[in-house]
Amino acid sequence: MSVSKPVAVISRTEVLGSHDHEVSRRQDREVAHSAGDHLDAALAHLNRLSMMGELAASLAHEIITQPIATARNNAIAAMRFLDRTPPDLAEVREALECIVADADRAGDIIGRIRASEKGSLLFERPGDQ
Repeated sequence: MSVSKPVAVISRTEVLGSHDHEVSRRQDREVAHSAGDHLDAALAHLNRLSMMGELAASLAHEIITQPIATARNNAIAAMRFLDRTPPDLAEVREALECIVADADRAGDIIGRIRASEKGSLLFERPGDQ
């Protein structure tokens, strides 16, 4: 005599319910994965901003101050050249040209910092080395 094994009877509701549960779990995993990606991107952005803050402080101290201080010194020299009798206009012109170049240099530095904050690459001007 052989003993027959019981056959499991699964209703359509149980199959659909199991499928719905699996779909729900898959959607939960996708949402969690997407949220993780957004969190990673936010943390990377905060890290870049933190580094930019440190870089900006360093640049302000070392680089931006230099062209501004140099421009101030050239302006003082230009005023002294104007006070001469007769005024040394060639020297005044040279000092003014240096002031313009220093202001351009400071503006370029600030522009590169802003570009970097937006995720762009920093490009060196020809002659910057």
